[in-house]
Amino acid sequence: MKTINTLSILFFLLIAVACSSESDSIMNDIDKEVAGSSERIAMFDFTFSGKNIQTRGSEVSEDGSQLANVTTSTEATISNCFIAALNENGEVLASFFYSTNSLSQKEDVATINEHMILKVPADKLPALRFYAVTNLYDESKKKLLACASLDAIKQVTLNDETPNQLVKVGISDELNSYKTSPSIDAHDENDGCTSVTINVFQRSAAIELAEFKVIGADNEEIETVVESLQLINRKEKAKVVGEVEGAVTNSSAIFKPGDGVYNTYKDIRFYAYDNTSLENKTSLKITYKVNGVSYDRTYTIKTPGKGEAVVGGNLYQLHVTIKNVSEDIYFDVKDWVPYTINLGDIEGTFK
Repeated sequence: MKTINTLSILFFLLIAVACSSESDSIMNDIDKEVAGSSERIAMFDFTFSGKNIQTRGSEVSEDGSQLANVTTSTEATISNCFIAALNENGEVLASFFYSTNSLSQKEDVATINEHMILKVPADKLPALRFYAVTNLYDESKKKLLACASLDAIKQVTLNDETPNQLVKVGISDELNSYKTSPSIDAHDENDGCTSVTINVFQRSAAIELAEFKVIGADNEEIETVVESLQLINRKEKAKVVGEVEGAVTNSSAIFKPGDGVYNTYKDIRFYAYDNTSLENKTSLKITYKVNGVSYDRTYTIKTPGKGEAVVGGNLYQLHVTIKNVSEDIYFDVKDWVPYTINLGDIEGTFK
C-alpha cells in the first residue's frame, strides 16, 4: 500500500488532496464531502522512467551535485521532485514536493511512493497539466510551493542549485480525461489511478572537448597530449526557465586527463547555465603539449542562431584542429536526450 499524504486545497472548483495513511478520519470527512456533492476523486501515480538518459554520466558528490570528470554514474538521478497541477489557464491548482524519502530508485527507474489525489467536479473534468522541477534545495522548494501560476514557477531563480546539481524541468501534455472514483473508499488501488508522462530536460548545458588535433607543416598529425581542461566564466545561477541577467560567473576547477580519475580528455564533461553576456563569455581553456612544449588555447562557446552564448539543455561538443597556418574549430550542438518521467498510460475516465 503506497503512503498517502494529506492536503486539501479548494481552487476554482478543484480541490487537491494528498492523503496520509495516518489520517483516516480526515479521509472519511473527504469521502462524506464527495458523497454529498457533485465531486469525485482523481488519483495519479508517479513513476520516473530513466530509459532515455543522457549520453554520459558523472559522479555524484556528497552534496548531491555531480562532478564533471567521471563517467561511471548517471546524469538521470532524481533526488527529489516538485510537481504542480495546472489548469488550462496555467494557474496552480495544487503543488507538492516529494523528498528523497518519498522516492525509490533502481537502475534507470525511480518511483514516487505516494499518490497525488485531486477532488474534481463530476459533471465536467477540468483539463490538467503537470509541471515538474527536480533536484532542488530547500529555498527553491519553498519558492516553488508558493507559486500561484506557471509563469511564476518559470521565474523562480535557482540560487543554490549549481549547474552540476543537474536540475531537470518539464511539463506533461494536457489531460482532458482521467480516471475518477466516487470516494477514497471506492478507489481501486490497482486500477483506479491515472498515469501520465512528463518529459523533463536538463536545465544545465553540457560542454566537452570531443576532438583535438595538431597538424604539422607536412600535413601530418603531430602527437599531442591534452594536459588539462577548464571552463571559464561558467554562470552558476539560472531561472527555472531563462537566464539570470548579471549573475556572477566563475571558472571551474582544472581537470587533468590521466590523473587516475578519468583516462582521456574525452571523459571530461562540464556543466553550465545560460550565459549570453558580452563581457563574461563562457569558454573552454585547453592546455596541451607538443614536442615537449606546453601551449594553451581558449575557445568561446557558441550556439547556432545566438552567437557566442550558452543555452541550457544543449550538449556542446567542441572539435579543434590546429594547423601550421590556421585553426579549424566547430561545435556540434545538440539537445541532450530527455529524461522521461513515465507515469504510465492513460486509460480514460470512468464515472
